[in-house]
Amino acid sequence: MMNVKYLTFLLMATLSMSLMCACSNDDESSDSLSGKWEAYTTDGDSQGTQTFILKNGSVTYIEKWTEPGYEDDVETYDGPYIIEDDLVTMNLVRRDVDYNYNYVWVFKWEIDGKNLTLTPNDYKTKEYWSEPIVLNKK
Repeated sequence: MMNVKYLTFLLMATLSMSLMCACSNDDESSDSLSGKWEAYTTDGDSQGTQTFILKNGSVTYIEKWTEPGYEDDVETYDGPYIIEDDLVTMNLVRRDVDYNYNYVWVFKWEIDGKNLTLTPNDYKTKEYWSEPIVLNKK
């Protein structure tokens, strides 16, 4: 017959190991949009990048344009995002200016391999985004 102390130790060790395996890493996001997504775009003589960095319900959007003869134009926005089915709602504040301007963008999202397509889904979002944007995972 086994010693009760030995069985208790074995039970505690097994329980500890299963708890460690069941816990998730707080640094990893569980949503599909988590990561850095980037698109290269052109607008006349200007070229630019649009970057969304999404992690754990927080989004940073960076828009950088380069036009010949001018300094780089960089706009940075931060805020929370939520996912509901195939919609993502981003509540962003532009942080690189003296005033706080709030943008609420609602996109229908779809991932195909390493490509994320964000399609404007409401009137206010369509004012800023005239068409869908396809971003690549970086």
